[in-house]
Amino acid sequence: ASHSALWYSNLTDANGWPLDNIHTPRQGEDQGPITGLGNWGSYIAVFRQASVSLINVQGEGAGLKPWYQQIVSGTGCVAHSPIVSNVKGMLCFLADDGFYGFKGDGDPVELSAPIARTLQAAIDQPAVGACWAEHYPIAKQVWLGVPQSSGAPDLIFVMDYSQPAPAWSKFEYKMAAWVDGGQR
Repeated sequence: ASHSALWYSNLTDANGWPLDNIHTPRQGEDQGPITGLGNWGSYIAVFRQASVSLINVQGEGAGLKPWYQQIVSGTGCVAHSPIVSNVKGMLCFLADDGFYGFKGDGDPVELSAPIARTLQAAIDQPAVGACWAEHYPIAKQVWLGVPQSSGAPDLIFVMDYSQPAPAWSKFEYKMAAWVDGGQR
């Protein structure tokens, strides 16, 4: 199987991995490698660099069959770690041009529009695949770590979604300040 294929176990036997259960994108769908997987309701979201697809199981008993559909074209996720579930009913992810929320149908919503230029400059780095996101539902925040030249998450963007429009903060984490045992 290639990096663009999705291979899943038998639907009633997690230890069975038949070759019939390898899904590759159909003609006209994003053929790029899978960059991440996320939970959205009863579906698994399959992210590629420029698309989002959904997969789930339909039917009953022996008639169980997988259902796979590309839902979004033109926007995808840069890596698995910056995917977070259940943020105001959305599956959120970092694309190569911003932070988005996906509601399951239609185009994703760009949540980072208020800081678009700042975030774009931060994620336009070779180490973007090492980004991460963490959801703090009690605080109604999503933290997004973005590595810069060192590969460590030097920049932390915090999205506060307690209000109707998300508010963003940016923090700089200076790795060198901690390496020698103290803050500078």
